Amino acid sequence: MHRELLIVGLDPGTTLAYALLNLNGAILSVKSSKQISMNALPLEITKLGRPVVVASDVYPAPNSVKKFATAFGAKLISPEENMTIKEKNYITRDYKLDNKHEKDALASAIFAFKRIRGMLNKIDLRCSQADFDFDPAEIKKLLLTESRWNINRAMQATNIAMADFNIRRI
Repeated sequence: MHRELLIVGLDPGTTLAYALLNLNGAILSVKSSKQISMNALPLEITKLGRPVVVASDVYPAPNSVKKFATAFGAKLISPEENMTIKEKNYITRDYKLDNKHEKDALASAIFAFKRIRGMLNKIDLRCSQADFDFDPAEIKKLLLTESRWNINRAMQATNIAMADFNIRRI
């Protein structure tokens, strides 16, 4: 059983906020608190899954967000320039949020999801058309955490790993 792969939108600061999406873009959690520290955040988030994308609403991403992404080997996504309040309001218009920190975190997570959605759809399509059974989640994890990989290489590596696993079980 795979752990859920997560897109984590972060808004660090005195009030820390995060938004968690799965790789289908569904919101799993949005939370903010002055009681959560960046040091305690990994434990809280990993209860729900494994971060493979970490996002910020500002450019460049704050160092704390970069460190969080690095700790998980996750892909860091931030816009080419700071997102405006108008952009964040538009992106999050369909959600009831408690404060601007949650809005910033959710906007960054949705922005990241939209940035990778085409690649995720392409992986699903390629896996469904393949001659072998591929786990799309495993391919997605490899492509989001290993910058040197492409879909073909990830599918080949996954296929070899599954063949090796099946041989060991015999």
